[in-house]
Amino acid sequence: MNCKNCGAPLTNQDRFCQNCGAPLNAQQQMPPAFNNQQYAQMPVQPKKKRTGLKVFLVLLLIAALGVAAFIVFKPNIKLFGPKNLGVKYTQADYQNALAKTGIDINFNGMSQQQLEAFKDDNKNQDLKISDYNWEFSDYEQRNFTLTPSEATALLNEIAPDFFWFEDIQVKVNPDGTMEGSSTLNVDKILDELFYDLKDQIPSELSSLLPGTVNIYSQGTVSITNNQLSGNPEVFKIGPVNLPEQYMNDESIEVMEDIFSRIYTIIPGLEIYSLGSDANGNFTFDGLIPQTVNVTPKY
Repeated sequence: MNCKNCGAPLTNQDRFCQNCGAPLNAQQQMPPAFNNQQYAQMPVQPKKKRTGLKVFLVLLLIAALGVAAFIVFKPNIKLFGPKNLGVKYTQADYQNALAKTGIDINFNGMSQQQLEAFKDDNKNQDLKISDYNWEFSDYEQRNFTLTPSEATALLNEIAPDFFWFEDIQVKVNPDGTMEGSSTLNVDKILDELFYDLKDQIPSELSSLLPGTVNIYSQGTVSITNNQLSGNPEVFKIGPVNLPEQYMNDESIEVMEDIFSRIYTIIPGLEIYSLGSDANGNFTFDGLIPQTVNVTPKY
């Protein structure tokens, strides 16, 4: 580029002509060279976390739980059990389901008979996950189907004293939607799974929470590569329906993130796909620990 006054050559740092001293206007100044390497190394802006919406939805659920608490008057009183979906199971259903998963659970060296007796003795007690050492190993890919009775049995019996839900029933409807009902231990799930959100609940709301509450949902649910996705048609907390305005895509995405903690708490578990088939069974394909050793810390 040359000076328009005298024709002398210019550099991109010049603001005045070095030969005649003429000032350069903005159009005469050379633009900076494009630095391709610098552009390539620019950090990608991380996806904005919707923490505010997540907390809001939790508070919304808390408010619904608070309404349920007022309805039943006392935090731990349940006038009715969870919705009955008509799914029953036997001990044989549980053993069939466990065999399909291939999981071998060693709980403090107990035999199967001792373990069943331990579960019965502690049926009304909530054991803390943090009080035990959990070792998962021997991961294998497993592909299997479970009937509603087998799936219900597995969810109820595999770790009843540690799980956040009880009296669980799950089923697949002829139209492909799924239904699930259970009783949620509110205190336990907030302490162990949603502890980061619990700290953000105002004390005036947390004091209204019932200790347990029945929940029911119906809609399409699937997991692909550990990513939960769903389209709930109904979501009830106690007698309260989650309002339709909070069933939008963004709210559902946040709830999917929250509820995925239920299975991602197991290290190394990879759910490649979880869904249903035309026969009304649940289908699973994934990487599962085949050996689980559980020992008390104290």
